[in-house]
Amino acid sequence: MSTIRETAHYTYYHRGSDRDVTTPTRGGAALMGGSTDLDEAFRFLAEQGGHGDFLVLRGSGADGYQQYVDEVAEVNSVSTLVLKDAEAAQDPFVLEKVRNAEAVFFAGGDQWNYVGKWKNSPLLVELNRALLRGVPMGGTSAGLAILGERVFTAENGTVDSEAVLQDPHHPAVSLDSDFLKVPGLENLITDSHFSERQRLGRLVTFMARLQDDQELDRVRGLGVDEQTAVLLSAEGQGVVVGEGKAHFVEALQKPERVESGQPLTHRALTLHSLQAGQTFSFSTWTSEQVSPEAISVIEGCLE
Repeated sequence: MSTIRETAHYTYYHRGSDRDVTTPTRGGAALMGGSTDLDEAFRFLAEQGGHGDFLVLRGSGADGYQQYVDEVAEVNSVSTLVLKDAEAAQDPFVLEKVRNAEAVFFAGGDQWNYVGKWKNSPLLVELNRALLRGVPMGGTSAGLAILGERVFTAENGTVDSEAVLQDPHHPAVSLDSDFLKVPGLENLITDSHFSERQRLGRLVTFMARLQDDQELDRVRGLGVDEQTAVLLSAEGQGVVVGEGKAHFVEALQKPERVESGQPLTHRALTLHSLQAGQTFSFSTWTSEQVSPEAISVIEGCLE
């Protein structure tokens, strides 16, 4: 059965059973790098959610995930909420749907649609309560951007590696650290479309800014290629699926120079790049299949 509910603040689409179910959930996260969606990621979320009610949250778009999720994953129902403004983030109907969901997925688009409208809202409170209950969550592209404890908010638009490596205080570098609290993603910032858009430089720069701004000795980053995902279990073990790679970066010490208008210098960085089937421990930051590579940024140049 399919239904649509339209208000000034949100549009709601529903497909499947109208009877809410409560199923055992096992937590976890599906971290997708953008472009074509991966069936494995949605099946993973559905399984971790006990095949209960699957909820898609998005800041723009329509019902594109409804039929797809229903076809590739076994769920009691799939619903999409397109949240148009900040008012939707405190609407009782929206909050109820989050409370009743056994799996939550954040679509792509513009992550400022999420951070700007949901920060300090009842919706964000409910989402973090759901994480504490063990509700699995996932996201792609902008949806991936909001899953780490550290977030590139895109409040002032996007930016490329070349620009931020030459000026780590570029106006578009807008960062936040108080949004979703996904277990296993503490002190970590994510980035998507990673190899395709050559984003290693900007991820390292984001990490350097976080260290400098918040006086962090260490920080971690995860970049995911298009048509690729990392499926993270509640126990902290990730496995890569899809056509590309996932890139795990760690800054082992603070940057040497991260000044406005000056090229970045940041040494003592490590990089693990994993392909499909390879696994990574988020708790120990190690892989049994791939050894870490030492990388650095000297005068704005990756080495």
